[in-house]
Parts: sequence; structure tokens; C-alpha cells
Amino acid sequence: MNVCLLIRQVYFGISPNLKTRLKAPAGNSRLGEIAGSSVIEHFNSRRNIIFDRENSARWNRNFSNRRGVNFKLKTKNEMKFNPFPEIKTERLVLRKIEESDCDIILFLRSDKTVNKLIERPENRKTKNKTDAVKFIKEINENAKYNKSISWGITLKNNPKIVGTICLWNFSNDKKIAEIGYDLNPIFQRKGIMDEALKSVVNFGFSNLSLSKIEAFTHKENESSIKLLEKNRFQFIENRTDEDNTNNIIFEIEKPAANSV
Repeated sequence: MNVCLLIRQVYFGISPNLKTRLKAPAGNSRLGEIAGSSVIEHFNSRRNIIFDRENSARWNRNFSNRRGVNFKLKTKNEMKFNPFPEIKTERLVLRKIEESDCDIILFLRSDKTVNKLIERPENRKTKNKTDAVKFIKEINENAKYNKSISWGITLKNNPKIVGTICLWNFSNDKKIAEIGYDLNPIFQRKGIMDEALKSVVNFGFSNLSLSKIEAFTHKENESSIKLLEKNRFQFIENRTDEDNTNNIIFEIEKPAANSV
């Protein structure tokens, strides 16, 4: 089984209860369908969040003025993905995905082995280079406006992308995010995704001050499940994915400051 966790890695679909929700698929761990209006507008069906910060702030100000109540709207965590945050590990470089990477992105989003356990709506399928370039533009637009972030996974001695990994689907307060990834089968079983996952989880907790990271993966994706468990993600038995009943949900909380 491929290690691509389909945590909606870079990719979406439309949800019936949200007007712009995109269904994400990707590798085998929903590598966050982070490209598309659903992510841009931050509609989050799984967390039931549809929040208008400007209107809420205005309501709070008016309420406070009228009632003499002094309270503040809790501000969001500020995310800055510009300039692009490249990540380096012992063997890897996680870099920005460029339009020149369209061939490997097309492969990762269309190869039958990589996408075996991915359920992607027709309008989100990548069928040719034009689709791949469009997708790359979308994820880079999201990074530009600090909506979500996707990295291309490369080996230090070779700039060619072998997989992708992302953080997306942030909660309104920017304390929870979803992680997603996929990997070329040729490079699986080499510890590459394990190394990439560890670095991105650390980035999320250390650089973005996340309190929790979630992962959605297909219930039959044994490789993804083992990878998550190895990295201390916990299976959440009482939660379901409204968009895909075949998915199961894992999460990891930010470790305490004094933990090892």
C-alpha cells in the first residue's frame, strides 16, 4: 500500500452542506485539497465553522458599546507563508512547488497506485498538464495569502519532487490544521515520508503555534495508519468524516513544553 496518506493532501470537492466546499484527496492521506475556493473561504464542514470575522468584530463592538460590556474578539493566530518557508531535514528539502513541477504533480494526482484509495470528484481530477499547472497555481495562491501551505518533497542531492505534503483546512482560530501527503511509490519504504511528516508537524507546532494537527486517511490504508501511529497520532474513534465515510481520523496535540 502506498504511504500517501490521503489526508486530503493538496485537493478538494464540493460538499452538499457548504456552498464552496471542495473534497480533498491526494496521496493516500487526504493531502489536503488545499487548492480551491473552499480553502480560500475557509468553510470547514467537519468542524462546522462558517465564521465572518469582520461582522463578528463589528457585532462585538456594538454590543460592548450598548451594554457597557468590555470584552474583546479573540484574535486569530497570524500565519505567514511569505516568503515561502522552506524546510530542510537530514536527507530532504521541502520546497515550494513550481509550475515546472507539473509533470510530477500530474503523476502524483493521476497514477492508479498513488490514488488507489483516493476519492476525488470529477471536477478535481488532474488529467493533463494544463490541470496540473492550474492546481499548482491554486496552491501557491493559497500560500501567498496565508490560507494553506504545500511543500514539494525532494532529496537534498536532487531537486526533483518525489512527493508532496501540506497543512491546510485550518480552524477559524488557526489552532488546528489538517495534514496531507503523497509519495511516489518508487520512494516508499525508505523513511522519506516519515522524515517529512516529522518536520512538518514540528513546523506546525513550533512556527505556527498550532495546538493540534489532524489527519484523515482511508480505513484500509495500512501504510498511512502505521505512519501516523508511529508519529504518535491518536485514532479518534468517535469522529467521522462527513465527506467520506471510508476515512478514519487521527490527531496529535502539541506536546507540553516540558515533555521530552
